[in-house]
Amino acid sequence: MRSLRWISRTIVCGILAALVLSGCAPASSRQDRDVEVPAKVARTVEVAGLKLEVPDDYLLWPARVPVDPREPKYGGVIKVPYPGDPPSIDPTLTSSYLRGYITSSVYERLVHWPASADADPYDIKLIPGLAESWKVSEDGLTYTFKLRKGVKWVNVPPLNGREFSAADVRFSYEYYTRKESIMKEGFANVSAVSTPDDFTAIYRLKEREPGFIFELSSTGIGYIVPMEVAEQDGNLKRVVLGTGPFYNDDGYQPKQGIKYKRSPNYWGKDDQGRQLPFVEGWEFVVVPDAAARQAGFRTGKLDWGSYGTIDQTQALLRTNPNIYGQETYSPRGGAGYMFRLDKTPWNDVRVRRAMNLAIDYNQWAQLVYSLSKASALAIEPRTTWFKDRNLSDAPEGLGEWFQHDPEKAKRLLAEAGYPNGFKTTLEYFKYAQSNEENVELLRDFWAKIGVEAELKSMDYTVFRANVDSAGWENISHAFSFPNRMDVDSQLNFLYSKGLGIKTQGGINDPKIDEWVLAFWASKDEGERIKLLRQIRERSLDQVFYIPNPITPGLQMIQPWVRNLTPNNNAFGAQDYRPIAYAWIDDGWRK
Repeated sequence: MRSLRWISRTIVCGILAALVLSGCAPASSRQDRDVEVPAKVARTVEVAGLKLEVPDDYLLWPARVPVDPREPKYGGVIKVPYPGDPPSIDPTLTSSYLRGYITSSVYERLVHWPASADADPYDIKLIPGLAESWKVSEDGLTYTFKLRKGVKWVNVPPLNGREFSAADVRFSYEYYTRKESIMKEGFANVSAVSTPDDFTAIYRLKEREPGFIFELSSTGIGYIVPMEVAEQDGNLKRVVLGTGPFYNDDGYQPKQGIKYKRSPNYWGKDDQGRQLPFVEGWEFVVVPDAAARQAGFRTGKLDWGSYGTIDQTQALLRTNPNIYGQETYSPRGGAGYMFRLDKTPWNDVRVRRAMNLAIDYNQWAQLVYSLSKASALAIEPRTTWFKDRNLSDAPEGLGEWFQHDPEKAKRLLAEAGYPNGFKTTLEYFKYAQSNEENVELLRDFWAKIGVEAELKSMDYTVFRANVDSAGWENISHAFSFPNRMDVDSQLNFLYSKGLGIKTQGGINDPKIDEWVLAFWASKDEGERIKLLRQIRERSLDQVFYIPNPITPGLQMIQPWVRNLTPNNNAFGAQDYRPIAYAWIDDGWRK
């Protein structure tokens, strides 16, 4: 498995310095946050008429999907499977990744991540979206956006193709911050949104927040949503209508999915000036059973998707040698199994340390993911954010509480008052077979120190509602939210008042809060790195959660699908705008 150090080299050289200055210097219409350090290309793989340049240590495919230079063809429908229904399609009522995928090709943001073919998922930059340009005041408290003219909402009732304006930006802020919204904390630092004219929107912050521009790029809180639909229906639960390349006016069908149509008046064009999107539509298809999803892809009924571990992916590849794909590794942390930190026994650090000492992370990576070892864990802050090459996210580099030592774990439990262990519960949703294998392995590790964990497989809507509200009983599979691509906003994962803190079970550590606030306030790079190291060491010492091993994200693409970048942001984009650039070559169908 890849060491991930090349990813850090690509990202970190510019990110801390840029973020130190981001609150006091004007931002250009393109905001670059990286230094190009190409990975060594180990081999060239020719498949489906394309040349894939696969970097050293990657298992199957590159992170950058090769471009088919031919003239794109218009037409066709792309079908993508997922294991369940989102709790809601209203972006303010759930943080579900399914909701993110379902809505991101319709609702746009002021600033976007690149979505075109050959987009580099590790190139940390923002490009103009519904805003043509933006600038940040020297004190970092005022963000001024000049909006794109000529953008039309989709030409169906009740929007009827009217022009997008600053009033839509202000309404979206008000919709996200209304009482019913679970996302309102994302704007807790915003004191006001003003619109001095139809094509200018100004956000004023209470305190300096260097990562704010990245929050606005998020599919979690960055959407510009349609006021007429919200006013007509009272919410955005029924249809998905926006300024983006696709729309749905038929509604979501539970247990089936949703079908999107091409928006005929979309404003976007590719770099050759060709009208987007190329396909007539795309479909989100609910297929709960993993074997059925694999069968659907194998028989050509599904066009792309993630179909399991490396072994399961390779099994599918053997059925069609022309299948290709994309391989990425997340540079961020905050994913794993979260304790309810406000409850006994999880409010005792000795118990949390014992639960972690019981785990053999290398064995976990080998048995579930067919990897030689756990080369990185989803801890936070990750080494992604540092320039120190001596830091490691592998278990052996994370301190004493990440070394497999069941006997020490038993001693800690006895000190905490549990000499005979205890019973607990572990909740999860079976996104894929590996999710079930993960919790079964954790149960077995913990049984060896006397902790008996009852596994609870949940319906997705119940599971996701519990994650959003921290409503699980003891331990749950969970993750940071929203998905972030900069260190400042990612620290919300550990900050007690950060957006999405409920998903972490209630981390509330005064020392970390103090250091995070100091980190956000500082403009000195050396001081920020020192504070970040203190935050990392404290987080590792307190073991707030059990981190997942970092594993390859494998997206399989049928040979007839061209110029699609499934994951345009390795930090966790949940962005389906890349579908607008994809096209279908039926000549590659069997």
